[in-house]
Amino acid sequence: MYKQTLWLLISLILDFSSFAQNQEKLNFFPINTDAINTENYDFLKKELEDKRIVCLGEQVHMDGSSIAARAKLIEYLVNELHYEVILTETGIYNTQVAFNKARQYQNVDSLKITMYKFWQSVQFQPIYDLIQKNINNIEVDGFDCKISSKSAYKSYPYSNFLQQKFESTDNRLLEDKHAKEYLSKIKLIEKELSSDKSNGLSFKMTRKEKIKFNELSQRVNQIIKNMGDAELAQIQYTLDNSILNYSDYSKLKKIFNRKWLNNFNGRRDELMASNLEYLISQKHKGKKIIVIGANFHFLRNPGLIEPAEMLNGLNLHESKIMMNLMYEKFKQEIYTVCFTTFTGSYGIIRGKESEVYKIGTRNHEYLEYHLSKLGHSQIFLPLETNKNNNLFKNRIAVSFTDYISKLTSSSWSDNFDAIYFIYTMEPIKINPTLNK
Repeated sequence: MYKQTLWLLISLILDFSSFAQNQEKLNFFPINTDAINTENYDFLKKELEDKRIVCLGEQVHMDGSSIAARAKLIEYLVNELHYEVILTETGIYNTQVAFNKARQYQNVDSLKITMYKFWQSVQFQPIYDLIQKNINNIEVDGFDCKISSKSAYKSYPYSNFLQQKFESTDNRLLEDKHAKEYLSKIKLIEKELSSDKSNGLSFKMTRKEKIKFNELSQRVNQIIKNMGDAELAQIQYTLDNSILNYSDYSKLKKIFNRKWLNNFNGRRDELMASNLEYLISQKHKGKKIIVIGANFHFLRNPGLIEPAEMLNGLNLHESKIMMNLMYEKFKQEIYTVCFTTFTGSYGIIRGKESEVYKIGTRNHEYLEYHLSKLGHSQIFLPLETNKNNNLFKNRIAVSFTDYISKLTSSSWSDNFDAIYFIYTMEPIKINPTLNK
């Protein structure tokens, strides 16, 4: 008993000594969550001094704490560092139309209804307030390849938008047999995907129907290019390819067919990369841009991650991931921030209804465990200046995308540029008066 107690004391002393050594060497910035002045994030002036594009992630979409922390960060970036464009992981078409309407009527409500439910949360509200305050000076776009929600289909019918574009350019386009057939098909797809029975994602097509739709889509894309409308050509290309990608989507395939899952996820990320490249290099060329989305889409060099296969079946080494597809082209301009947490829960709280999932706590094999010992509720950790720290020498794990897979990297600084650590995750809160 005496020996066991002695060994326990020795191990605790060694563990504390190792932790203290790592703490001393770590270069991090504690975030004072109660601060109301700008000094909380002033370290970013140097950290981002040559970065035009800042990507701010989230582990899971229903992580209210990350959304709230990110909102404060975005306020600083806009107000103090003069970032002027916000790109969200929402549909490139419906976000553009909704923001144009918001600016026209000087009211962001039209933008809210086109967002995913988790970004209609109470925690996201400060972003809407920021956009409202700067509605004539800030720009908002989406980079996702699909239309974001059923309400977006209903509020901003894509077929009507296309028809109006054709009419305003050359009314004879509406007499083109391919354009007429294409518009008819799009109206049918919209009707199906906006119906109460639909999952809002998948319009089922046979192989023959997919080939026919793809041929029509290519013909119409050429018509749009001939019109000289590069933005509409980009929107139409990615929306149609997303429709094709989701046409054989099913929850059973997502669970049991791993090859299909990799191809499906990869195609979506390819299309999002195409949209994001267009937005940052053409539409918003030269402007300072904030990009909001899931950590996963901002990952680069996935080949450094082990194990390759996550427990949900996705193989990271075989995956086409948005940031990895485009990083080389923009690496001097881009800075990616991975949001992560130690413990807590995620989900949705809506009035008396709730759907909440606990994540447990990370053990000593995870970076989050060590950051939790530093005594701060939130921490900003640059990775490049910490890559030689002892913590990163033995493939430490980071929960950047789920709480099931234990994923390590040989060089986290080659996967992301910084970690934004939050001690406790909390679910999103939805105003019960919002449409479900």
